[in-house]
Amino acid sequence: MLYLGNTALALEILALVGATALLLYTKKSESACRGFAGGVAYFAIVLSLLAMLCTLYRAFRYGGVEMFGAYGRHESMEGMTPEERKCPMMERMMKSHGAPEEPHE
Repeated sequence: MLYLGNTALALEILALVGATALLLYTKKSESACRGFAGGVAYFAIVLSLLAMLCTLYRAFRYGGVEMFGAYGRHESMEGMTPEERKCPMMERMMKSHGAPEEPHE
């Protein structure tokens, strides 16, 4: 699956740019809804900054796991240590999947 953090970050940057443009437009304009538009702009700026922080945190915390396939480790038992394979649950699972039996020490 494609890592969607890049797309989310791009959309958040677009939202930040749009909100900043709205804020600059309200500073120049003399319309009656200037206060409301300014409030919406500030709200959108704060919301997009918080969303960017969450996206960046998730990208740095979990991004490598998705990109490098560490979730797929359970699908093959090649990376497991012999101690991990000795538990009864793993022995039943290895028998049901037709994995070669290892001699017990």
